[in-house]
Amino acid sequence: MTDQDIRVSGLILDPEYIACENASFDIVVATHVFRQVRDVRSALKDIRRVMRPRARLYAACRTGQRGSHLARILHDHAPKLAAAIVAKENAFCQENAKDLLLTEFGNVIAHLYPDELVFTSGDDVIQYLVASYATAETYWDANIRSGIVSDIDETIVDSGPLRIPNSCTLFVARY
Repeated sequence: MTDQDIRVSGLILDPEYIACENASFDIVVATHVFRQVRDVRSALKDIRRVMRPRARLYAACRTGQRGSHLARILHDHAPKLAAAIVAKENAFCQENAKDLLLTEFGNVIAHLYPDELVFTSGDDVIQYLVASYATAETYWDANIRSGIVSDIDETIVDSGPLRIPNSCTLFVARY
C-alpha cells in the first residue's frame, strides 16, 4: 500500500443526526461528545449504520467519578448545578461506556489513561467549572460563588490540594 492508496477525509457531524449513506466510513472518532448527546443509544445505532464492515469507532470519555466529586463540592451551594454535572458526566462515561457500546458493537476494547485534576484554590475550581460547563455560571450569583470558593479554600487549607479523578478511556469498537 502506498500513500496514494490511502484517502482521508474528515467531517464534523452531529451524532444525533448523521445525514450520510449507510456504510460510508471506515473510522469514526467521537472524542468526549456522547456526554452532550440526549439519546446515546440512538446515536450509537446511527453511527453503526454509517460504518462499513470491519470499521472502527474510537470513542473517548472521562470517568463519571469526576462529576460525582464536583457534585459533592457544589451540592450545598448549587444543588441544581451539582445534579446537572452528574447527569451529564454519567450519560457516557468510563464506568458505563463499554456496556453502551456493546449494545451496537460486538467487540469493544478499552484503553485507560489514569489522570487527576489538582486544585489549589476555590477560584481555580470555579474557572474549571466555567470552562467545562457552559451553563455553570447560570446556577449561581456572587454570594453562592463566594460560598463555594470559601468552602473549597477551607478544605484545601485543612486537607491540602483538592484532587479529583479525571482518568480518560479510549474505547475502540467494531462490529
